[in-house]
Amino acid sequence: GFLLVTNILRREQNKALALTTIKRLPSTHGDQPEALYAHAVIAHAAERHQEAAELAARAIGMRAEWPGAWALYVQAMAAQEKLDDALEELGGVIERFPQNIRLRVVLARSLMEQQRYDAANHQFEELLRLSPDDAEVIYPLALLALNARQEESARRYLLRLVELKHRPDEVRFYLGQLEESEQRFDAAAQWYRQVGGDQYGLEAQIRLAVVAAKRGELDVARAQLQQLRSERRDLSVRLYLAEGEILREAGEYLLQMGVLDGALQEHPGDSDLLYARALTAERIDRVD
Repeated sequence: GFLLVTNILRREQNKALALTTIKRLPSTHGDQPEALYAHAVIAHAAERHQEAAELAARAIGMRAEWPGAWALYVQAMAAQEKLDDALEELGGVIERFPQNIRLRVVLARSLMEQQRYDAANHQFEELLRLSPDDAEVIYPLALLALNARQEESARRYLLRLVELKHRPDEVRFYLGQLEESEQRFDAAAQWYRQVGGDQYGLEAQIRLAVVAAKRGELDVARAQLQQLRSERRDLSVRLYLAEGEILREAGEYLLQMGVLDGALQEHPGDSDLLYARALTAERIDRVD
């Protein structure tokens, strides 16, 4: 019940009203950490960070090993520029409860969110030692390796996530990007073809066309994008820009100009298309 109420109120545009509403919970359920946590979530959403931190701390006082309350506490403290204090407290609790994997995940993710990548990597590697088949541990390690351009480590982690069936479309997309960055275009295309879903499926289709162009199959690449454009009229501008970018990479500026001219006839006044066309005009010395 607390979770449902929190999720409803978190979506409320009037944050002050949401906070007023949630404050009724502790008056009748003040002895329950869930009520304090719910109140803290809404206070944090309303940017009442000190209040959120105090409420989360009270919830932690009742349930010391609660990862969700610790994550919220760290976020609220970070918003007050007191992150180091919160992480020190969390580190002390981890020493008391070394077998609580989720507490260490909170610490590692908090470090990652603050872009303290070396410290985050150390924590995730320790987590991997404690829980070698935990996808929630392997996934951020893969992202850290990608960010640090550690290709072999990233590939190893991503392939393990494929085995664990964790975030399959996202992971396969990253593997495609990894292979593409190393100019292994056939391998990249194999991964991209396995990507589905709304979030990564379209990106994978675009990257397939880009890969075809990089292999010298410019006509194939353009045909793929044109077919995709006929199927996804709602993404027409994005796909015109992708086709133009492929032509730019190939040095075919006049063809790119023609594509953008046609796109602007279909989408007059679109600022992204106008900007792309301006850059192309400069390339072919049409400065006016």
